[in-house]
Amino acid sequence: MATWLTADLAANTQRWTVVYFHHPPYSKGSHDSDAETELLQMRTNIIPILESYKVDLVLSGHSHSYERSMMLKGHFGIETSFNAATMAVNSGSGVYPSSYVKTNPFNGTVYVVCGVSGQVGASTPGWPHNAMYFSSLAYFGSLVIDVVGDRLDCKFLTSAGAIADQFTIQKNGATPPANRLSDDEEVVVPTVSVYPNPAHNDMSVVYSTSNDGETTIQMADVTGRIVYEVSVGQENAGDHTFTINRDENTMPAGIYLIKVSNGDEVKTTKVVVED
Repeated sequence: MATWLTADLAANTQRWTVVYFHHPPYSKGSHDSDAETELLQMRTNIIPILESYKVDLVLSGHSHSYERSMMLKGHFGIETSFNAATMAVNSGSGVYPSSYVKTNPFNGTVYVVCGVSGQVGASTPGWPHNAMYFSSLAYFGSLVIDVVGDRLDCKFLTSAGAIADQFTIQKNGATPPANRLSDDEEVVVPTVSVYPNPAHNDMSVVYSTSNDGETTIQMADVTGRIVYEVSVGQENAGDHTFTINRDENTMPAGIYLIKVSNGDEVKTTKVVVED
């Protein structure tokens, strides 16, 4: 797994990298990262790989708790060895406007244990973990992650609809685009957005493609059920707009994911439909 992971990260050209796996490297929830073999192995063997490739966010479960770290780098030992002065790139809250700022070479990773979507457990000795900025056994909930350009916002949304924890990571400094061919040759960077958003009736899907070819637009609800699909047909590379009429397609109010596919390019965005 470590060999595959290293090769995969080495080939990664994306601006943001989020890694998720089951056993948390840092936890004092219903499982203890200083006492269980799998958790120890993830921290000592895998975390150094993730940090060397400047991974931004790491998500885990297993422990039935919510635990969110500071922005860390270099903490591979037990909880009592954590030193915020040397192992926290930023020990603050990360709450905008006091965001966690990553400047090239983009060191620092935030670790989140979100194991409370279906069950809330007890804590183990040492709770809360010293590397955590926020820890809770009080709520059921899930994570909402939004990425726009060089900003990532993460919110812990409780089952009652309240935001119990949140943080922002902001990237500063240029990075070479994955599809830039040379210093003097620009290519189209594929994007997609929806206007207006929230939408009430007509919504315009504005997107760009870097290839000539057939474009397909799909719209799915929060369960993953496709409620709308259309083949736009052959299009040239560049900017395009397609309008979806809500009334004609009987879409109830809610949150939808719009996916635009053109060859091997797939772009997604979220739209809120209101009455």
